[in-house]
Amino acid sequence: MKAYSLLLMLFLCAYSCSAQHSAAEKQAAAAYDKSEKDAVAYVKAIDVKALDPSLPSQHLEGWLQSGPPHTNFLKWMLDETCDNKPDLDTDYPRCVRIEFSRGGQGGYFLILIGTRNKGIIGPPQLYEGIGVQQAPFVQTGWTEQLSGLPHLLDQPVVTGGINSFYQKIVERHPIGIPTGSDKTALWPFLSQRLTHQLESAQACQDDYFRQRPNGASGSKPAWLDSGIFVGYSKRAFPLSAFAAHQEPQQDGSFAISVPLTYVKLPGFVPDEANWVVIATVIPEDNRFVVDDVRLFDGLDTDGPSHLLSETFTGCDSIHWTGDHVDNKPPAALPSPHYTDWDAVNALRNTAYNEEIAFAKALDVHQLDPSLPSQHLEDWLKSDSLHVNHIKWNAGGCNIKEVKHGATREPDGRLCASVWFQRGNARAHINVSTLVKGNPGPPKAGYIGVADKDDGLLTPISGNGDKAPDSDRLSDLPRLLDEEAVIDVTRNLYDAVVTRHLLGIPHGPDKVRISRLLSKRLREQLENTQACQTDYLRQNAPTAKMQKPAWFNAGLFSGDGMLALPGADLVDHKERQKDGTFLVFVWLSNSSSTPTDPASPASRWRNWHVSALVKSEDGRFVVDDVRLFGDNSIDGSSRLLSDSFTGCDGPHWVGKGSTIR
Repeated sequence: MKAYSLLLMLFLCAYSCSAQHSAAEKQAAAAYDKSEKDAVAYVKAIDVKALDPSLPSQHLEGWLQSGPPHTNFLKWMLDETCDNKPDLDTDYPRCVRIEFSRGGQGGYFLILIGTRNKGIIGPPQLYEGIGVQQAPFVQTGWTEQLSGLPHLLDQPVVTGGINSFYQKIVERHPIGIPTGSDKTALWPFLSQRLTHQLESAQACQDDYFRQRPNGASGSKPAWLDSGIFVGYSKRAFPLSAFAAHQEPQQDGSFAISVPLTYVKLPGFVPDEANWVVIATVIPEDNRFVVDDVRLFDGLDTDGPSHLLSETFTGCDSIHWTGDHVDNKPPAALPSPHYTDWDAVNALRNTAYNEEIAFAKALDVHQLDPSLPSQHLEDWLKSDSLHVNHIKWNAGGCNIKEVKHGATREPDGRLCASVWFQRGNARAHINVSTLVKGNPGPPKAGYIGVADKDDGLLTPISGNGDKAPDSDRLSDLPRLLDEEAVIDVTRNLYDAVVTRHLLGIPHGPDKVRISRLLSKRLREQLENTQACQTDYLRQNAPTAKMQKPAWFNAGLFSGDGMLALPGADLVDHKERQKDGTFLVFVWLSNSSSTPTDPASPASRWRNWHVSALVKSEDGRFVVDDVRLFGDNSIDGSSRLLSDSFTGCDGPHWVGKGSTIR
């Protein structure tokens, strides 16, 4: 009986745990669905002028559907990390992904709307750019501006026919000039010029056989045993073929690269399992058709080649003459090349370990004469830096990747990088023996320090050319210390968001933020609090009073709706000439009812402030805040320190105040 009771208890516990887990999964799914619905509604209603100032105002969804792009398919979805590989311990930019298509072309683009942890915050932006391609793999073009999308979609679709043409060749494997059902299937994809040439070559071929009814020896048509559109031997029997690249020509034609596969071994694929032909397509009768094909003797586009139209030697119109026929056998198909990838990977591993060992053992005095001799690894681990999570990466300068694997670079090329952290600061150093590409003495080529949230609101395409913070190792301690500028600002605005500070902070809120403020700003707030107390003494609570401007304002965020931000995100810092820093912070909130019911995007308010941070008593503190009325850094603004009008020291005099 006891055993039965125990089993029953275990069953009930397991059932309860399973039910709780299922409920948690449903709650998480429901929360994600709501988040996606809100994000998509927000992006659909974004004014395209905010994404690309060259465009006239219109909601993004309407512009894509009825504006110049005239897309006939749209799909909207939340992309929590903007196509980046997620890391559970790191915030990532957050996007909405928009897939589109029109007339055989399509693609997708991302709109940056905030971050994974913060939600919708900051100005919406086009993330990375827009690529348009023709199915399945050929890129029409790329644009970094939304206004460039219509032009790309207006480009002619040239690969649809070429893909259909080569798929039929893969299915049928015609040898020589196609006849019968092969001809019926392939002829619609060919130009009038090429079909006429093939018809003439077929008549010439018939004449050749009439002249040699018994198979007499002598020159014969070179194309008889060939896959005329793909090549000789095994290449006449491709297993797959897809257009991969198009190149417009000056005469209005397009050169289309078509990789083909000729061999497939179970469980193993040789390195050289494919080759390329280049088809020339021309516009004819409102479509693009094949007008010629360039075939290469080798497995790539290097080396000898010939055009299909040059193949039909030995003919005088429809008559076989045998003139100018080269009877040598076609170029031998190169043997598939097999690479010992275990050996290649062992070579890579050895080379990479050599570069990491080189970097760790570098003398920091050699990299920066102002530092005493010490190995770079030991210097990074020293108490003077207090860094952690040190990670070394090889740069691969001492190895050369080649077509069939890799080889060692023999001339002493070495480069590596090291990444590390201190608190919220992320830093990396590049070291190398290369000077303008040539071997030389080791040097530190790049030193960069950034906050963990740096770049979250910046599209990747804008981050590639970021200048180094220094090229002197001795600057690293200072650079790491200066990241505390970001931390003090983040701590202040985290408190603003979580506590919704209105008016002069008091009680626990005052204690929480006072340590983050300068002595000057704290004294100003103390005087303003005394002035506010004097104001309340002078005026009965029920009287119509000329209220202090700061009375119910968000001192550090703004007035009205801006007083209650729901999220904050530090964007970046800028060092000023006097040694102080400006730290730019984005804030956001949403209301349950849109300001404009026709625009769900109007529910969301994104704005920014900039904190003035200085060093005081060995630490960084906020000395003032500039409050902006809109998204523009150049728009109207005011300083927090200028907000306390109506006071004469601790006395309320009312001058310069407004009725709120």
